[in-house]
Amino acid sequence: MSSGLNSVLPKIDLEFIIPTVIGVFDLSFDFQRDESIGTFFERGNGLVINGCNQLSVSYIVDNGAGGFNTVNSGNAYNIPNDATFIRYRFYYLSVSGYGTLLVDGVEVWNNDGVDNRGIH
Repeated sequence: MSSGLNSVLPKIDLEFIIPTVIGVFDLSFDFQRDESIGTFFERGNGLVINGCNQLSVSYIVDNGAGGFNTVNSGNAYNIPNDATFIRYRFYYLSVSGYGTLLVDGVEVWNNDGVDNRGIH
């Protein structure tokens, strides 16, 4: 849920319904920085896209043995504090185990994980 996607008052939460394990996850959004801290997207600890001043992603994938592995990008991109909207995108492909962060279509971070691992 997020209360930051609505530019008028009162703020209204936005709720996404996402299956527990999915084969492809692809999220993109435009953002213009006015804040210094914040979270763009959060689904428990299974997927967190942090932003506002530095872009990062953390996500959990199946390890193939009944457990999970956490993938963390660290700070992948310094978000400028200006009046420009920038397109941010994260996607994960379970068939290839590939996760990536893109800024205006340019890849700023990736992880080529184990094939056929679902994101949780």
